[in-house]
Amino acid sequence: MRLTCIVCRELTLPSEDIHGALCGHFFHYTCWIGWLERSKTCPQCRKKTTEKQLFRLYFNLAEGEGEEVEDAAAINNKLDSLSFNLRCKERDLASVKEELDKELNVNKGLRNEIVKYKKKMDDADTHRQCLEEKVTYLRLQAKDAEQAKAKVSSLQTKLDRLSRMETIIHGNVEDVQAVLDTTTFSQEGMRSLALFTSSLKRALEESKERREQMKESHNADKNEIRKLRQEIRELKAALETADSTKQHLESDIRHLEQEKKSLTEKINFLEKAILSPSSDNVRDKALRRLITESPAPEYLKRMREDDETTDDDSHTPVIAGPGRSFSQSQTENIPSQQAKRLELDGSPALGVRPLIVKGSGVPLKKTQSMPAEFNKMNIFSKRLQPSNLKAPLRPTSQFGAGYDGLGGHSAADEFPVPSPKPLKKLKPAGPPKFKKLTAPAGVPKLDKFDGFF
Repeated sequence: MRLTCIVCRELTLPSEDIHGALCGHFFHYTCWIGWLERSKTCPQCRKKTTEKQLFRLYFNLAEGEGEEVEDAAAINNKLDSLSFNLRCKERDLASVKEELDKELNVNKGLRNEIVKYKKKMDDADTHRQCLEEKVTYLRLQAKDAEQAKAKVSSLQTKLDRLSRMETIIHGNVEDVQAVLDTTTFSQEGMRSLALFTSSLKRALEESKERREQMKESHNADKNEIRKLRQEIRELKAALETADSTKQHLESDIRHLEQEKKSLTEKINFLEKAILSPSSDNVRDKALRRLITESPAPEYLKRMREDDETTDDDSHTPVIAGPGRSFSQSQTENIPSQQAKRLELDGSPALGVRPLIVKGSGVPLKKTQSMPAEFNKMNIFSKRLQPSNLKAPLRPTSQFGAGYDGLGGHSAADEFPVPSPKPLKKLKPAGPPKFKKLTAPAGVPKLDKFDGFF
């Protein structure tokens, strides 16, 4: 049988707690209690009812008749209760989620506050460490200040002593007398007097040493100035010699340039004469004129003239150059001519021999000679040794070589090497000699001054 409770609108089961009233209506006990709290009447008939008037009802159902119905009702009831419980759980879950969100927000805020407090704590620790370091520094400063005060007091005492000592050393008679008057005859005063005496003695010795050193330095400076002046005179003489040498070399260069120009003109004239289509007489005249005006050696010119005027073939010919020949008798006069040519002076500024045509021993042109006094001052001149004065002249002529046609030669000039002058050895300056002062007899000697400074 299907029985329902009109309060909760649910089926009643025999196993449930069902109570009835005197009016005959029955409901769930929980529904009765909930209803009576609001109204003391029957929910259906509105008859006055109290909790004491309620009594429990027990139902006896037949086997097999109400099982199916009871099972369906129980299932619906369970379904409703489960759905209700589910809604309750969902409601509780939502409320719990809201509370969780609130708690999370609170936790987040608390964490932020914790971070702030940690930062404040770190700042406080840093500030505390700074204060501790400052306290340590101030303690050190205080200790240094105490030491400085003690040092200042000692230095003040030393300064007073030194000022009095300076007054005694550099002051006049009145100042010294005033210092001596202020000095007492106590142990400290006697120490001060002994210190003044030793200081005066040491200052006197130092002044003497400085005077000796200044004297030696003055003498050394005088010697150095004398040496420098001598070197200046020598350098001026060498400069004048070099200037004069330069002028003579420039004049030699101009002379050689003019000679080169004239030789070039002669070569051009010779080429024109050779290439000219005129008769041979004109060519021979040009060649004869060129050889006559050429600065070639004199013996070559004379040999050519002898060959043209005489036809003596009894002598053996000797080759003198390309296309030239002369007899053996003519070569006998060559050494004497070479000896005469060797007497010609070269450029005295350089101290070398004149330019000589290769194989001839004859100079091109005698250059302007310089006075003997100037040659002595020349730095390039070679001093003649006694052994060299007696040595014979070295022969410079070589037969078989001819004139090159350009006014020069290919032999290398040998420049003399000046002999070095020995340097004067300077005497080393010896150590300064100081006169040792000796104390008079009967005066006590002061070895050390402990406790004065």
